[in-house]
Amino acid sequence: MPKHSIKKWQIFLRALNDTLRNKAQLTSFKWKERRILLPTTINGEKTSLYFDTGTSAFELLTSKSIFERLIRHGAPIENYRVNSWGNTLQAFSALTDHRAEFVNVSIPLKKVTYIEGTSLVQNLLMRISGMGGMTGNKL
Repeated sequence: MPKHSIKKWQIFLRALNDTLRNKAQLTSFKWKERRILLPTTINGEKTSLYFDTGTSAFELLTSKSIFERLIRHGAPIENYRVNSWGNTLQAFSALTDHRAEFVNVSIPLKKVTYIEGTSLVQNLLMRISGMGGMTGNKL
């Protein structure tokens, strides 16, 4: 088979050892304008999470309405300031009992966060794109 016709995922699978290869379940993700959108299920709802290493201080950054659905009942809400590109924004975090599910892997979430003070354009882009939030290396 000519090398140019081998797909990148096939090269990746060939590099895995047999044990891991038999357990691996791959799925597609969206690559949109140099951004990775991961298909995820949270609280029974399918969504996409934008993967951004700049959000690695947070497990899950999301909208206020999703935050309110995911926080643990009665959990205290932390309120603190964060710096985003020279702008001071307000972050709100609380404990959650929900999980993020990626294909056949379910990862418990500890905290969920939303941020106030983002621009109208940022808010609209998140809504229009169908993104359920952002995640980074922490999750």
